[in-house]
Amino acid sequence: MYRLTRLAPLLALLVLGLAPGLTACGFSPLYATRDGDLGASLANVSVEAPDTRLGRDLKYTLIDNLRAAGKSSAAPQYVVKLAPRTYEEDVAIQQDASVTRKNIVLLVSFTLTRQGEDKPLYSSLARSRTSYNRVDSEFANIIASEDGLQRSTEMVAEDIKLQLGVYFEGHRTAKQTTAK
Repeated sequence: MYRLTRLAPLLALLVLGLAPGLTACGFSPLYATRDGDLGASLANVSVEAPDTRLGRDLKYTLIDNLRAAGKSSAAPQYVVKLAPRTYEEDVAIQQDASVTRKNIVLLVSFTLTRQGEDKPLYSSLARSRTSYNRVDSEFANIIASEDGLQRSTEMVAEDIKLQLGVYFEGHRTAKQTTAK
């Protein structure tokens, strides 16, 4: 305990000493508030997904993530189109061929376009893998599977938000560079 209290001021000085070096190399926090706020850019994105349970869950989770600051746009400038697909993998197979553990894999390809246009601005893939244990109760297996899919949906929505944030931030920085 004594060592940690002695090292804390040194670690703080080290972090403070590195901070100017990080900004000099162009590093900046992705979600920092500045000109061309990233939150406003993300709030300008509408989401389209298939009309399935998974599509709706993914759509509304992503909308919640994109509008985390409470901002929404009356007329979004961008559209992100989601194409989710999922499958399960048997992981732990016993000698009697019973499966005791499964993976749920969620793959979502997505494309960002301007509202009313078909030309993609950005396309990518977000993926997640979650696991759950299988037991003798089929009801428990169904609930565990649904919970795993919900966790995957949340992780994929966060990944898509991050990828869109990097895209918008990169274009904001490029516009500022060319304007100078």
